[in-house]
Amino acid sequence: ELLNVPQDAELPEIKKAFINRIKKDHPDKKGGKELTDSEKELTIKLLAAWETLGDDDSRKEYDKMLEMIKKSENSISTHKYTNKVDISKFEHIDDSIRIA
Repeated sequence: ELLNVPQDAELPEIKKAFINRIKKDHPDKKGGKELTDSEKELTIKLLAAWETLGDDDSRKEYDKMLEMIKKSENSISTHKYTNKVDISKFEHIDDSIRIA
């Protein structure tokens, strides 16, 4: 997302996107001006993205994690929740210990 490449992007496409994006906010492109705090934070995120996506093993782990998250989100969104509770199965509980 940060590099604006699809999840199935190959390494050359990721590398090109990283280089283009990191150059955009490079101090040399700004006449030597120091980066703002938000630009520094973005640079750190871009470097982390490159370290993850630019290494085959890290990329595989990242893809596994994303797949797990997607499966988790799908199972949550397809599960039907309800606010109604069937209390009939609790009728055997003594009324004196029920919470009002």
